[in-house]
Amino acid sequence: MASRQRDKKQPCRVEPKQPPPDDWQERAMQVIRDCYVELWEGDAAKLARAWLAARGLQTTILQKRWIGFNDPAQERYGHWLERGIVIPHFHESADTVWGIKIRKSDRDDGPKYIHVKGSIPYLYGVETLNGFDRAFVCEGEFDALLLHQIIGDRAGVITFGAATNHDVNTWLEYLLPVKHLYIATDNDEAGERAWEFWKGCTKRARRCVPPMNAKDITDAWKAKVDLREWALGEMLK
Repeated sequence: MASRQRDKKQPCRVEPKQPPPDDWQERAMQVIRDCYVELWEGDAAKLARAWLAARGLQTTILQKRWIGFNDPAQERYGHWLERGIVIPHFHESADTVWGIKIRKSDRDDGPKYIHVKGSIPYLYGVETLNGFDRAFVCEGEFDALLLHQIIGDRAGVITFGAATNHDVNTWLEYLLPVKHLYIATDNDEAGERAWEFWKGCTKRARRCVPPMNAKDITDAWKAKVDLREWALGEMLK
């Protein structure tokens, strides 16, 4: 029995990681700045801006998180970028860039999300934990941005960017003060696997399935769910 318990908690036991080398970060920051300008000023990014707005994301939060756009697929400052919406993994208070993620168009072949080579797994939204002992865990960055936009005055909102990424130890100092973790990952098999991880990792976690049987937070918003009322209700349980 003890052996099984150790195995169950084993995913938590990973060596803390460090951000990429300084040179990588410096070039990545140049990429982030250029792509940010392209999203908000470039004619080619009109559809990208419309796509983001259709997911309920407001300009203020997108600009605060340096969301950008790259078109066409190209090399920028030594980094190869696919065409798509650019999601910086930028730890502002530490002034470190951990990675760049691209959300490709639905029309493009292959995986929809691509990490720029050299990126290191990052706890997106880690700075939203400051001052809170409660946090919602989403499955992807856009869900996390939307929920933070709605509930960010009452709780942190974080994501590891995928249901299979759980680099807990690197971010342990930020997670330890959080007494309540509401696991709002997708309402599917991958989301349930993420819940199983968190359940085995800490007693502070509680499953919070996206409301109205929606697949994820964004789909719930599209279905006109009052996500603030839902989230506050989950926090009272």
